[in-house]
Amino acid sequence: PSRDTKPVTYIFCEGEKTEPTYFSRWREHGMSLHIFKVSHTDPPGIIKDAQEIISGRSFEPTQGDSVWCVYDVDANSNAVLAKAATLAKKNCFDIALSNPCFELWYILHFEPQGGELTSTAAIGRISSYIAGYTKNMDVFDTLTARIPVAFTNAAKIKGRYGQEIDPLQDRSCNPFTNVDVLVQKLQAQQVKALRRAER
Repeated sequence: PSRDTKPVTYIFCEGEKTEPTYFSRWREHGMSLHIFKVSHTDPPGIIKDAQEIISGRSFEPTQGDSVWCVYDVDANSNAVLAKAATLAKKNCFDIALSNPCFELWYILHFEPQGGELTSTAAIGRISSYIAGYTKNMDVFDTLTARIPVAFTNAAKIKGRYGQEIDPLQDRSCNPFTNVDVLVQKLQAQQVKALRRAER
């Protein structure tokens, strides 16, 4: 039987400020969106935290519900990334990964990122577009109009890696992000929410 409620999206973030600040702004558009800052910072730990929290809530993937675990590659090894990917798949969770860090998603709103990046370099790069950038800064309004540019640039990055490589499990895939997939999902939900509000 189909449920009479809108799909629920759960987002679990390792980030203290950057990711929760960004994703919380999507809630303004009438979507059923729940954001959690988890205690673990290692990818498998983040997924276990998500598992624990979700076990006490309604989560029905067949009804359009989704769980996204958002984390950076940071210093995590391929073995750690692979363990997280396996755990996520087992639980029907999605991963939104950034390599090296979430700021790459912001950079892609302004330019296609060429070579390998460190987190420090990424923050320096976004600071050249957003003056005085800090991790707790709300940049949502600055970025919104440029989201189509970010989608194009994220696709260009993905095109560099062959089918035999899984960037979710391979830290050598730098730069890489699939945050665009999560944002596309949020945009689609936003459109549906606005249509519901107009009825």
